Amino acid sequence: MAGRHLGIVLILASLLRADAWHRAPTRAPPYAACRARRVHPAVSVIGRSDFERYTQLREILDGTASDDDIHELVHALLGYRGSKPMVDEERARAWRAEFPEGPDLSDDATIAFAWLEAEIPDDVEQLDAMRVLFDTLYGEGATKQAIAARDPEFSRRSTIVTWVVLTTGYWAEIVSRRNGP
Repeated sequence: MAGRHLGIVLILASLLRADAWHRAPTRAPPYAACRARRVHPAVSVIGRSDFERYTQLREILDGTASDDDIHELVHALLGYRGSKPMVDEERARAWRAEFPEGPDLSDDATIAFAWLEAEIPDDVEQLDAMRVLFDTLYGEGATKQAIAARDPEFSRRSTIVTWVVLTTGYWAEIVSRRNGP
């Protein structure tokens, strides 16, 4: 009987350990401030490989991407600093007119963040697909915990990833290439 309970405990412990690697720290690790800042010109967003794009979205969602990294991506997608926008030109012009220096998305209470949220389609199927993507990028257990805890940082970052995936060509370009002839 005791051996049976020990077996159950060991199975549960291994499951918890397997899920633990998905959980993002609530703040940046101590070495994050020491690492060299990755500097990419805005135009380099378009030429990134599929894996680099996937990794970038994962880093945004799990909290390892800095606000500067997020702004760099969003600004490039909107056509700031000479990059080719990955949204339709009318939308890009509207963003640049309203936010000449680029939108600040470091807080979900900004006007720019409200603009970003307003552009996300209300399609239930697409939003359900985003949940599957979050489970893949962040881990199913960690996603459930973040949603249940109403983690504001996860909510902000997941909104940004949702906007990138559903309203720009950044992710769609990868999907359409795979499904094409």
